Amino acid sequence: MYPDCTVYTSSFDKEALGSDKLNFSRYHNDPVIWMGDNVTVLHENDKVEIFPGIFVEVFETPGHDKSCLTYKVENNVFSGDSYIPGVKLIASFPNSDREDARILKERIMELTKDCSLYSGHGNIYE
Repeated sequence: MYPDCTVYTSSFDKEALGSDKLNFSRYHNDPVIWMGDNVTVLHENDKVEIFPGIFVEVFETPGHDKSCLTYKVENNVFSGDSYIPGVKLIASFPNSDREDARILKERIMELTKDCSLYSGHGNIYE
């Protein structure tokens, strides 16, 4: 697809990219196994410059899955599946943790004060 693109992800997800079992793609029609050299592992409080002077702040938010990261760019928070307002968080996967999910939901809600929230599904919340 994009062989020269850098993939930014968590350490758990780096491992999962190479395993159709860990990334759950074996349960779909086209299992995905990818092992490239262009992976950058992100950690809590990392900042990645995406444009001159514009940074992505990284927050580790496992719960729904060990790999989950939440990103903040200026006044915009991107939570993926870690937090979707009005939707019960699914924490029943093998790599989920229900208690982490509960704690991290509150953390993400705190991060979104005075920000727009872009979750993995649904509306933009302002």
